[in-house]
Amino acid sequence: MSRPLKSFSPLLQRGFEAFRPDDPVLVRKVARSRISLVFYLGFEGRKPWALDVRYAFLYEVAEEFAVECVKHASSVGDRFPLARKWHSFLQFSVGEFLGWRPNSKRFSADSETKEAFTERVLNEIAVDLLPKLESVDSERALLQVLLDPDEKGHRTWWRTNGAIRAAVILYIADRLKLDYPYLKSKLLQQAKLINLGIEGRWMVEGLPERFLAQVTDALKMRAGRTGRAAQA
Repeated sequence: MSRPLKSFSPLLQRGFEAFRPDDPVLVRKVARSRISLVFYLGFEGRKPWALDVRYAFLYEVAEEFAVECVKHASSVGDRFPLARKWHSFLQFSVGEFLGWRPNSKRFSADSETKEAFTERVLNEIAVDLLPKLESVDSERALLQVLLDPDEKGHRTWWRTNGAIRAAVILYIADRLKLDYPYLKSKLLQQAKLINLGIEGRWMVEGLPERFLAQVTDALKMRAGRTGRAAQA
């Protein structure tokens, strides 16, 4: 990468790898799972710089399934161009979680280099946030994070595509063999955001209910194909 790796050392020392010199991401595989913890570094402006940091628990196969479900349900056309490697549609704001002000971002001091500023912010994340995120160590733990409602100033459902998030939740629940009706009742509390994630506008009568039913059917078809393949 063009930026010295030293600036990423607070997370590199904790097992992360750095990618994308132009749009840095730091990635670490969650042990014994198909999930990766990813940090996205968004630098804004010129010195003094603003740094908007997002994080995601990237479960690629679940998000790919979810995107296809939304494309199938939407009348808008292809709203999801091919994503870059390590992209997630379910990114959360580090600054919002840690109470950064203003605008949930960190700003550099006039005397700081970009490398020193980056290292300072990532060290704060490593100390104040990473230990909390490390508790998400399984699909079951990720499911709980995705089900959590917006509260105490955290607007995670508003920051993510509600339809993709709902489909990922049902995908994980299917793998864990959990109760669909209970989950669907919780998901329908986010009906407006599911609708918005599909159509890009407010309520279409019955659309969230139809979408959740379609996702459930797609999971059953997927399970049937997997079962037939295993018997072949």
